[in-house]
Amino acid sequence: MIWLYILLADLYLFFIMYVASMAMIRAHSERKLNGLLWVLCLPFVAISIVLDFINNVILFTILFAELPREWLVTARLKRHAREHTFRGKIARWLDSFVLAPFDHTGSHLD
Repeated sequence: MIWLYILLADLYLFFIMYVASMAMIRAHSERKLNGLLWVLCLPFVAISIVLDFINNVILFTILFAELPREWLVTARLKRHAREHTFRGKIARWLDSFVLAPFDHTGSHLD
């Protein structure tokens, strides 16, 4: 039972870090994130990348029933989104309902 709580906490943290990262990317692309603000964001970005890698290697390996070929989850999702398999359906669903609403480009996997 404890593993379920750990999984749910991990998924929630992963999601929150994604949303915050997208906000930082948007602010940076709009030239609003400079100097001290950028330096303050760097540790968060580093932690996000590490968490992304860990989730790709463990959680998404289980979810997609395959070993990772990429370092991060987004690259794996982009590869699968073009496929007409259960992996492609999962990737497209995640993009439509979880990732795209917070990506300033409209789709995280484009």
